[in-house]
Amino acid sequence: LRELAESEKKYDMIVLEEYNIAVRDKFIDKDEFVRLVKKLSEKSVVVVTGRGAPQELLDAADLVTEMKEIKHPFQKGVKAKRGIEF
Repeated sequence: LRELAESEKKYDMIVLEEYNIAVRDKFIDKDEFVRLVKKLSEKSVVVVTGRGAPQELLDAADLVTEMKEIKHPFQKGVKAKRGIEF
């Protein structure tokens, strides 16, 4: 992530899947992560997923969403569908 942030390359979108959990569980330093995400966001749209985002990241974000399942076909016995759940 550090190399990507320091690179001159630009991408339309960078998705950091479940990084918030890695930060929450202290596998990644929170302050450095927030700094790198801010730097990346200067040249790309950055999407960070996972629960427990640090407040500093929430404060810096343009958009914050919390998803909560209300209803799902699995509750009626419908199996997972290729291309949807996997």
